[in-house]
Amino acid sequence: GAKIGSSGDGAQIGSSGDDAQIGSSGNDAQIGSSGNGAKIGSSGNGAQIGSSGYGAKIGSSGDGAQIGSSGDGAKIGSSGDDAQIGSSGDDAQIGSSGNGAKIDSTGEGCVIMCAGINSVAKASKGSWITLSEWSYSEGKQRYIPICVKTEFVDGEKIKADTYYSLKGGVFVECIND
Repeated sequence: GAKIGSSGDGAQIGSSGDDAQIGSSGNDAQIGSSGNGAKIGSSGNGAQIGSSGYGAKIGSSGDGAQIGSSGDGAKIGSSGDDAQIGSSGDDAQIGSSGNGAKIDSTGEGCVIMCAGINSVAKASKGSWITLSEWSYSEGKQRYIPICVKTEFVDGEKIKADTYYSLKGGVFVECIND
């Protein structure tokens, strides 16, 4: 039942107990938890968050977050840009609203949703991936969403363990990864 909070930059926080609640508002935080039911929140930039327990709830609002979770039933949310999120547990729910997110899930029955610009995702067979496509509008002087699409990773039409982006309204394999 540990409750840990930090508001400074460069915080290094570790917890091995169950039901940990960890919060950090500083930049460059390194947060690790090996217990079950951890709730981890970080609002700073450059956070590195790792959780090996089951049922982790991880939230990050800063840019450049690197989030890893190996337990089942993880719920991971990220609103910052350029997040790199990896999950190896089953039944993970991963959502990202930032731009340039790279999401990797190897567990079974996972759901990945990327709302940001230039995001890519890959998942195992039996999982679902939702991607969004954006285009620059000269009239509005900003990027606008032009397509949002969900595909089931069946291993044939959508290959397992292959990064995809949404281009022209269709899922396209990312060659450079």
